[in-house]
Amino acid sequence: MRRKFRDWLESARGPTLKESTVTALTSNVVASLDKGDDVNVLIDGNLTRSGNSVYATTWGDDLYAFVITPAQAKAAGLIAEGLISSGSPRSAVKQRMAKPIVTLSDVKIEGGLSVHGNAPVSGTVAYRFERPAKDAAVMFRVTRRLEKSVLTFINVNDLSDKGTIPFSIGPINSGESEVAFGPMPVFIELVMAGEGGAAAVASNTIALLLDVRPDLDAFARLSIGVFDKFTDILATVQDRASGAKAIEAYKQLATRNTALVEAMERLAPTKEQDAEIERKYGAKMDAAARRMQEQVTRIEQAEYGAAFFEDAKRAAGKK
Repeated sequence: MRRKFRDWLESARGPTLKESTVTALTSNVVASLDKGDDVNVLIDGNLTRSGNSVYATTWGDDLYAFVITPAQAKAAGLIAEGLISSGSPRSAVKQRMAKPIVTLSDVKIEGGLSVHGNAPVSGTVAYRFERPAKDAAVMFRVTRRLEKSVLTFINVNDLSDKGTIPFSIGPINSGESEVAFGPMPVFIELVMAGEGGAAAVASNTIALLLDVRPDLDAFARLSIGVFDKFTDILATVQDRASGAKAIEAYKQLATRNTALVEAMERLAPTKEQDAEIERKYGAKMDAAARRMQEQVTRIEQAEYGAAFFEDAKRAAGKK
């Protein structure tokens, strides 16, 4: 995987992507892979050979790269001439059959790859058995990845030699799990009992990049999360040097927050909807805002505070 990533990065990088940046990015990726994590890397189009922003993600022994739109890049927090690198814990089923016995193809998502976070995601995938499965129990697995991976298993019975499997997961933003907004990788596979009875991936993997559109409820939860992340960033600012290090994370979060506000405005909530969101989340939002303001006040009172906020405003493109 390390070689695959290096080869992909070398083919994707543009002339403005500095060698020192490539070295640092590769080091971060290798460190995540050494921990047993999968890796997500986003690169702004100003730094790529094609001029398009890209979202690359590893899964098992493979690397998948997707072109993303400016709106998707903004929702992910990708700034101009910026990079984002993060690790994600690998899925529970790591074992793969030496040679897949099933080939998956032709995935179709109802309504396309832009999906509502508050509605189920349904679709179909074609399959073909390459050799007999010996009556083994087969499970259809869909994994969606945010900071953590969320797995959905669907029982599939009485499969013929080839055919089509219908599936439905979600809603993606239901419950108390992490809220999706913007690009989200999804991996589709068939899993079955392998040697010794352990579960193993029995098919190839099909990777998709969905574009998730949250509803008002999810936006409220996302807003609380943004407050908390801004608070975490500000808490690291203890002097001018640490403030400079925090600016990059601040820029990414400010970019994502702008995309969030713009998307929420497009929903044009009614007064009744606003009142319902206030009833459900107002206290949590106020508490999150107070925690952030405490950090703002602390920094403002420090001798390095004025310089930090000037740098932060410039980083966010504000005058």
